[in-house]
Amino acid sequence: MILLLIPIPVSLSSTETNWWKSDWFYRVPVKVTSSSNLEGIVSIKINLMDLLNSLGVEKEPDFGSLRVVLGSEEFPFTLSFESEKRIDDLEGSLDGWELSKDIVSEKSNDNVEGSHSLKFRRASLKEVHNVLKLDQQALRKGKLISFFAKGNFTVVLRDKSFPREVSRAEVSSEEYRMYFIQYDPDQLAEGREYALFFIPNDYLTYNYVDDIKFVSGNAIVKWKTSVSAGEQKVFFIYFDILDRGPRSIPLYNVQGSEKEFSVELGSPEGFRTLIKMERGSVLSGKAKIRAEVLGNLSRVVKVQYRVDYSENLSWDSNLGILGDMHFEEGEWVGEFDTTRTYDGLHTITVKAFEKGGRVATASLQIYVRNVQYEEPVNLNPDATEFTFCVLGDNRPGSSKDPMPQVFWQLTQAMCEESPDMVFNTGDVVYAGEFKEYLRFREVVSLLSCPLFIARGNHEVSIGKAGEENFRYFFDAPGFSYNSYYSFDYGNSHFIILNANVQEHKYSINEPQLSWFINDMKANSDAEHIFIFIHQPIYEYAHGIENETSERILEETIEENAFYPGRI
Repeated sequence: MILLLIPIPVSLSSTETNWWKSDWFYRVPVKVTSSSNLEGIVSIKINLMDLLNSLGVEKEPDFGSLRVVLGSEEFPFTLSFESEKRIDDLEGSLDGWELSKDIVSEKSNDNVEGSHSLKFRRASLKEVHNVLKLDQQALRKGKLISFFAKGNFTVVLRDKSFPREVSRAEVSSEEYRMYFIQYDPDQLAEGREYALFFIPNDYLTYNYVDDIKFVSGNAIVKWKTSVSAGEQKVFFIYFDILDRGPRSIPLYNVQGSEKEFSVELGSPEGFRTLIKMERGSVLSGKAKIRAEVLGNLSRVVKVQYRVDYSENLSWDSNLGILGDMHFEEGEWVGEFDTTRTYDGLHTITVKAFEKGGRVATASLQIYVRNVQYEEPVNLNPDATEFTFCVLGDNRPGSSKDPMPQVFWQLTQAMCEESPDMVFNTGDVVYAGEFKEYLRFREVVSLLSCPLFIARGNHEVSIGKAGEENFRYFFDAPGFSYNSYYSFDYGNSHFIILNANVQEHKYSINEPQLSWFINDMKANSDAEHIFIFIHQPIYEYAHGIENETSERILEETIEENAFYPGRI
């Protein structure tokens, strides 16, 4: 018997079953009841999109987080889609793959669909990967890739030539599970080729992947269960997102043999935090962080936010930016002084702590913009004294290497000094690749003061893509941008120069030089002027190669503080 579920209100106690896991954000109960004289197998089929729409969810869930639970155990289910287009079912040749010689790869009959899967294991100390080519037209029409997998590896959707990541999925399972890569097709650059990269996470585990395909349209969740006469079973469907509290759920008649079997769908439950800000908001000055906490089973003892939180850092650490939030008119509110961090992309993470020990977490990407490129602003006009730190050339030896340990140590040492600002004179990464900035950001997230970077030549080693990657992290969309700029702090004037403009490396081009001369004149009455640039004016240190720029900069040293990199 197949029962098509339509939402019906039902009140279920949260203590009916041992149901909670910290990585599941909320659940919807499904109550299956048999009549007193009937037993059998019931097939349950739920249109996931209709369900989410009725609950007020305006975006797709992370399909990989979907779980069906009975009691305290996960229950097997299937997930099918309205449209499915095969990428590789591993039944034919491996012509669509670029298999690394440093990965042991072979066909295997340990599979989900058909008769084969791809089995692979890392066999080298190198950072290695297998690559699966994709139909670029189908990729741009879709936004979801599904596959079955087990093992311990990462799948990344990224530019085939440049390491510009679009999305990823982490596989960690001893049994086959269905995994998903969700992506925004608008993030795919025109004319670029994208592929799936399969990256083993260790040297011991054999990894398996099978039945890779593009999927789209309505998603249908299905499972079967046996029901004894007079028995009632309560299943829970778990998701990872809920945009807001549920709307009222309409009442419908159950379709099918409702006199024999009844199926009721309840209201969502779960301890969750909702950040009440628009994704991609641009913040400046002192901004409000607002969040709503729902579904707590005991008193909420505190709610806090962090900026660019990394799991490598203890939540309660005194490093980085940690702020308390207070309860105000039905929501939790915290004040974020955006001048304590750098301009550009940031992730706000809010955690709510329940007396019972549970924690609900939500994250949202925003932008900060305080420096105005059109004209200098004073970031702290009331400052009568201040301190700042200067460092540079913290890059690793290659784009594949982690950030040097000494860079971590220097950053922690700067934090102990509690400076008002930090200046980096460039070469913050090796080649300007996207993943390098993720590593760099993880280190500088320890700071609780603004960071200013005088761009180095290594930031643009890969050309235009390096420029785009830098701006992705250190620019706010929709505003004018310049890689050289100035600002005031208290009674002092600060100038950031860029001697690595595309096609003008190791020199300052004419527009920038004119701007610099005018800016110096306009701020000649400042008590102090501090100038930061990557290339020094000394030839032996691969310095400035333009004689006019070199002469003008030499003149500034006589009366102002000049901080070049490389020395």
